[in-house]
Amino acid sequence: MAGVIDLARLRRSGRVPIPPLLTRAIRPIFGLLRLVPTFILEQGRPRLLGIVSEKNLNRHLLDAALSRVGFQEPVRAAVAYTGPEARDAARGLQQAVMSHPGFRLAAPVDVAETSPVIGVHAGSGLAALGVVGLGYQSLPTPVMLRFFVEVQKELGQLHQSVNAINLFPVRDGDTGSNLLLPLKGVEEGIDQTLPCAEALFQVATRVARRGGGYSGGALAAYLLGFAQYVQGHETGPELRLATLVGALRAGTDRAYGYFGSDAKEGTMLSVMRACDQAAERAFQHRPTFRNVLTSAYLAATDELLNPRIQEVEVLRRERLADAGGFGWTLILWSLLKTLGLSRDPVLLERNRLVEKEVRQHAVFAQRLIYRRQPPELRGFCVEGCVQGEVAEELRREFASLDNRLPEPKMTFNTVNGTTHFHIHVSEGLEDEVRRIASRFGYVVESRPPTRLAKRRREIYHFRMVNFFAKAKRIPGYISYFFVNWVAYAVLFPVMWFRAHRRLKALETELEGLRLTGLGLSILAEESERALLIVDALGKVCFANGAARGGLSSPKSGQSVDDFLPQTVAIMVRQNMKRIGPHNPAPIEFQAEGWHGTIIPLQREQRLLGFLLSLSRGDGE
Repeated sequence: MAGVIDLARLRRSGRVPIPPLLTRAIRPIFGLLRLVPTFILEQGRPRLLGIVSEKNLNRHLLDAALSRVGFQEPVRAAVAYTGPEARDAARGLQQAVMSHPGFRLAAPVDVAETSPVIGVHAGSGLAALGVVGLGYQSLPTPVMLRFFVEVQKELGQLHQSVNAINLFPVRDGDTGSNLLLPLKGVEEGIDQTLPCAEALFQVATRVARRGGGYSGGALAAYLLGFAQYVQGHETGPELRLATLVGALRAGTDRAYGYFGSDAKEGTMLSVMRACDQAAERAFQHRPTFRNVLTSAYLAATDELLNPRIQEVEVLRRERLADAGGFGWTLILWSLLKTLGLSRDPVLLERNRLVEKEVRQHAVFAQRLIYRRQPPELRGFCVEGCVQGEVAEELRREFASLDNRLPEPKMTFNTVNGTTHFHIHVSEGLEDEVRRIASRFGYVVESRPPTRLAKRRREIYHFRMVNFFAKAKRIPGYISYFFVNWVAYAVLFPVMWFRAHRRLKALETELEGLRLTGLGLSILAEESERALLIVDALGKVCFANGAARGGLSSPKSGQSVDDFLPQTVAIMVRQNMKRIGPHNPAPIEFQAEGWHGTIIPLQREQRLLGFLLSLSRGDGE
């Protein structure tokens, strides 16, 4: 990542396709407001990263670097600069990286000047930061807790999309909420110095106590199985890759066991199964976190979009993705983001494909829910918990109810000697569920019974929210358009005045240079010595009368070979090659009776050309 002030030079280098008009229009604004555009090198070409003020440049570069590596991932960093004027900025960037608490540096940060080739492309005054993640050998507790924070962010943004495609086990549109609510604040208050196994068990216990619904119960069971496996197999403070792979399998087995005979393929469960099987195969082939988790995510999304076995009739008939399975891929995606693996182009393309498919499914799923919802789904969700591990007894009692719902959902979860239950029943049976639970020591009703069927008011509310969510963006676009034009109108006089003043100064300077060149050319014409000005490529830019030999003026593209004998021209070229930025001394030579001096013309250690002064020994 780098900050570049001279956009015109960057455009001329051909590295970034910037229109010439754009560079001329925005450069005065950048200079006036002291703004610096920042770029990042992606797939061999720079891409605009942002425009920040000069005082915030270091912080912006550090934040961009941290967003592209994993949380507390070991990294190596290096700082480079072009030109001596950027040396102090590079040193400041080095100190900022070394003092930033977000970087786990595996080695000191090096500072070096770039090669001349890169300097020619980028121009002087550039400071660049390069950061490469070294990957994880194991996952410490802070990284795992950060993973649950990322899960909350991801589900918080997309839980409405998950709700919109919720058709199984009932069309109640709450799968995304059932996944998000148990995870909210689940990492708060957990000591980051605890061993990873202990921290995971605390998180799993909290989720199990809060989980509800089909997806919430599956998530709670999965995390309990995952955490218990880690406790039994991880003796160190961090989570190793081998333990992670085994825990994925244990979590899936616990989730399948949670539903027992009610487990259905083609749902969230089969997505979990595809994930742990792919992780195990990848671990045997190449045991790295990147390979294992990348393979797990690709396999999980493949199963989500094209399940090998689909036992749910409505999903098979309408070829729709399962809402819980989509929620599980979002959880896995959050783990990839935490470890800095989500920027892989293959994974980004797959993530965009999944979201695109889900949006298309959501439109059709809403049509199923709102227009073709069968009347027999008008029932209630009843949740609660009783003391003791009495899941089997409750299952038998609840199964004996006269429940008119087709394939009613019934889930149980046991945590610390308490059985949590969630059952869907037809209207009029909610009180009977309470009476059955009270026989086993009814403790608390976690939430009042809620209707499964969507009411007309809720349908209209859902559609209006979607409409206004799209419509509210229009004023923002209009405001953005007018604010840009107003700002340009306000700043245009200042920009014009500064550009006009600079133009006048350049015209004055150019006129002085022309006058100076005219005077020097008159003196050169009166000289008896042959005088030539040659550029760095050997093309003649000026030749006085003694060198032209009667010609009016040198033609475009002529070289020293057109003015001097062949042997002398070869000697001149050989001596010009010996002169460079680090060897600027003039060189005298003799060849075939010619005496000459080659004087280098350079500015700021950059060789621009040569002045050749030649005469013949016989005075001709």
